[in-house]
Amino acid sequence: MSQSISQSRTQAPTEAENIDHSLDTVFQTLGNQRRRFTISYLKTVEETATIREVATQVAAWENDISVEELSYQDRKRVYTSLYQSHLPKLAAAGFINYDRDRGIIKLTKEVDNLDLYLEPVRKDEIPWSECYLGLGAVFFALTVAVWAGAYPFTLISPLLILGVLSLTLLSVATIHTVGNQKRRL
Repeated sequence: MSQSISQSRTQAPTEAENIDHSLDTVFQTLGNQRRRFTISYLKTVEETATIREVATQVAAWENDISVEELSYQDRKRVYTSLYQSHLPKLAAAGFINYDRDRGIIKLTKEVDNLDLYLEPVRKDEIPWSECYLGLGAVFFALTVAVWAGAYPFTLISPLLILGVLSLTLLSVATIHTVGNQKRRL
């Protein structure tokens, strides 16, 4: 399967070519929701996906409905734009290998360069940026309470409070780091 992808007409540069992604290329790639959805979907599949599979899931996400609820027109509209525009652009940037003739798509290792700019968050998750913002607000409120001598903080050593805050921050940052490592391809 990978043999035919590497011989494709719309082929990404090989890893040996040491691709240098400028910020313009990265932002142009990520500037379109369909391309972001395509990358997100491809990260969930094991090896390769077909254009039909990608178009179906992207159309469902765009319309915020299940795959079963999609109309033929919804699928076709997304399929056409992926085929004609988005997949060739992702391939030209080196983020996918795309066999246009067979309709097969596979992520390259270069897609890892996009992780820095993406924070994939599922509907049931809180973005890490909001988590750290919340922690900062709580830590600030606790600091003000200790400084003001509010009860019960007068009963607890400020050094112990600082230790608990530091341990909390270290724990959350460790969870974040481990989670990011698990998502890497």
